[in-house]
Amino acid sequence: MRMKKIGFVAIIVFCMFLQMISVPKSANAAAAASIDVSVVLHIGDLINLSAGYPSVIWTVTELNGNATDKAAVTSTGVVTALKPGKIKVIAAASDGTNYRGEILITILGEEEKPSAVLNGTVSVSAGESFDLIYGLSHVAGGIYAQDVTLTYDPAKLEFDSAVSLKDNAVVVVDISKQPGKVRILLATLGEEHANAAYGDLIKLHWKVKPTVQPGPVEILLQHVIVSNGSGVETQLNTKNHSQVVVKAASVNKQLLLDLIAQAQEKINNGVEGTLPGQYKKGAKAVLQGAIDAAKAVADNASSSQQGVDDALSALRAALQAFADSIIPSMPGDQNGDGKVSIGDIAVIAAAYGKSNKDPDWDQYKNCDINGDGIIDVADLAAVARILLDEK
Repeated sequence: MRMKKIGFVAIIVFCMFLQMISVPKSANAAAAASIDVSVVLHIGDLINLSAGYPSVIWTVTELNGNATDKAAVTSTGVVTALKPGKIKVIAAASDGTNYRGEILITILGEEEKPSAVLNGTVSVSAGESFDLIYGLSHVAGGIYAQDVTLTYDPAKLEFDSAVSLKDNAVVVVDISKQPGKVRILLATLGEEHANAAYGDLIKLHWKVKPTVQPGPVEILLQHVIVSNGSGVETQLNTKNHSQVVVKAASVNKQLLLDLIAQAQEKINNGVEGTLPGQYKKGAKAVLQGAIDAAKAVADNASSSQQGVDDALSALRAALQAFADSIIPSMPGDQNGDGKVSIGDIAVIAAAYGKSNKDPDWDQYKNCDINGDGIIDVADLAAVARILLDEK
């Protein structure tokens, strides 16, 4: 703490005491009545108001007389400034008279010191880049060079570069990069820019490594030395006002949501039974279980992208299994009536000559019984054999 001894207080006390000397009162009462001044302090300051009068009762209050925690006063008149605000110190005579004096004290915040400051609040995903700002505050000017050291966690961050925010006035002379440590040398160019080294000076480019987990990461302005034009160096106070938080990576669930909707539509439209084209009994329940599991992943705000991708793969497999559970048509049953008859031979005969080179092949390829890419007499014979064998 700093002790401020305000000499003029004692002078005022003494002069006012002389003015009132013709009034019959004790020395203690005169001393108390004469104290009536205003003082400005900063938090942490001490001031001795006793002015050599030991027999005075000292108290400190709010301006309205209520108790205060903004300042404290000792029995010997030493006041300590504790919090910003206005208070009054009361000096009362200790000899039983009613004489008293009051001192108004205005308490300001702590005096600002010349400081180097790192600013920036960012929320960034793993693998992304971000910027912080370095600068000086409450400096008097005349700073021509700066030696700036920052530290960081090399397992989480990479330092990229530093760019001046005051082109042609404050320049980045050189940068030394080591794992977890960056040292930057700055220079102010010429007397015409003597006061340029103030406020925001350089932009620092950083990158979060791709494997970093969500949470805060720390970058510290560790050490700053500045020098004036005569080469006199000063180490500045450093203030770290930066905050960097790695946020959870965004998760894309759209493909999973779309597939869930498709799968649900398959269940809604599907029919279980024993006929060709129907699904085997129990197939819908199996697929519904897979849908429910996928929905649980999609609805969970904490799901990772890997979890979503795994759920997508599982649902795709369940959909394929559901499709495979369709009861196939009877071989040779080309018209879908559940039996092989002369009508099926007629369907193939109508498609006779079609091949996989025709643009409408998809409409007729089910008549290619032997799968050779063309509908011909071999396909007719195959259906005829099935028909005759049944009889």
